[in-house]
Amino acid sequence: MTQIKYVCIILLMCSIPLISSAQEPAKKDSTKKGTVSSIITTLETHNAVLSTNMVELLVKGPNVMYEQVINGNHGITGKLVYDLAPSVKLVYLESTYRWYLWHPNDDKPLTGLYGGPFLKMTQQTGGEKKFTFGLGATAGFKWIWIKHFELEPAVVLSYPFGFDLHLSFGYAF
Repeated sequence: MTQIKYVCIILLMCSIPLISSAQEPAKKDSTKKGTVSSIITTLETHNAVLSTNMVELLVKGPNVMYEQVINGNHGITGKLVYDLAPSVKLVYLESTYRWYLWHPNDDKPLTGLYGGPFLKMTQQTGGEKKFTFGLGATAGFKWIWIKHFELEPAVVLSYPFGFDLHLSFGYAF
C-alpha cells in the first residue's frame, strides 16, 4: 500500500510542471510555414533526448534516460536502471525536473547549464525485496553537437543515496 502512495506522489510531482507550462502563453513563430528557413529551424530544434549514463553502465548495469522539453527553459526526465551487482540486484526509477539556466548557443532547448530537483525510487529484486524512496538535487551541463549527439556531465546529491556522478551520451531528436 505504501508503494501506491509513492507512485501517486511521483505522478503528482510530474504533472505540476506540465500544468504550469500549459498555462504559459504560446510564442508566435516569426518564420512562415513551408519556407526553407522554417524547415531548417525545425530540424535544428530538439524536443527530446534519449541517453545512457556511461558511469552507471560500467559500475551498475544497463540504464536508459528520456528527457522531454516542456518549454524552452524546462525539461523533465525519466530514467530506468537495472543494477546487476550480485549482492544488491536493484531496479531504479529516477526523475528530474530541469531548469536550463544558461544556453551557450542562442536559446535552443535542452542545452546548457541546468539544475533541479531529483526523485529516485528503488526496488530490490533479490533478498529482502526492500523498497526505497529518495529526494535530492541535480546539476549539470548538456551539449548537443553534430546536430544530434548529446554529452552531459552531471552531479546528483540525494538522501539517502548520497553523491553520484553522471556522464551521459545520447541522441537528440
